[in-house]
Amino acid sequence: MSKAKPTKSATKWAVLGSPRFAAICGILGPALLFGTIGAAIAVSASWFSWFNYALSDLGNPVMIGGFHGIPGPNPAAPIFNGGVFVAGGLIMVLGLQLVFIQRREKSLVGMAGGILFTIAMLCLAGVGVFNEVLILGHIIAAATLFFATMLASIFYGVALLRVRTSRPLGGFALVLGIIMLVTLVMMFGQLLPFTGAAIPEMILAVAGFAWVVPLSIQLYLGAGKP
Repeated sequence: MSKAKPTKSATKWAVLGSPRFAAICGILGPALLFGTIGAAIAVSASWFSWFNYALSDLGNPVMIGGFHGIPGPNPAAPIFNGGVFVAGGLIMVLGLQLVFIQRREKSLVGMAGGILFTIAMLCLAGVGVFNEVLILGHIIAAATLFFATMLASIFYGVALLRVRTSRPLGGFALVLGIIMLVTLVMMFGQLLPFTGAAIPEMILAVAGFAWVVPLSIQLYLGAGKP
């Protein structure tokens, strides 16, 4: 008896559900994110300061220099907002794959980490949609991004610690989660010696993805066994 050939729709979803495809998204997404930030800063070199501005000021489409800057079209805005949106969408594919993997492993803490990470990446894409002009949506998306990324690092780090071969990466993710927690306390507690948020935001971004890229490489090589 001959087997039925898979439909085009089934093939499409098989690709989207592939651990290796998710791993590629987990590598390309952070690369695109940091490349986008770098390009937006280069375009804004005449006014951007790490000590006086937030990274989101780069995405304000009607003000050069952020929410309280100089009125005018900001050439960095489409670069920043577009890149952040696409990067968030790409990395969200990885987040969903992590949820599936931890569900298969029956790890509740791992599933919680994967869900939090997926929510964080949805909010990352949301930062590109809700720029500083849409201030309420922007604050909600940015704050959720920061806290969900921190919690995801801690929860998923604990899950990785339970697997012997992943313990070094799990410990690394856990330490990075703690670094993010300290950074968030200092930023929201106004304990920083400068007014801008760009430096703590960059620390959060680097710490948030420093364990994700190695995990994605491990996922790609192991084909579903991070």
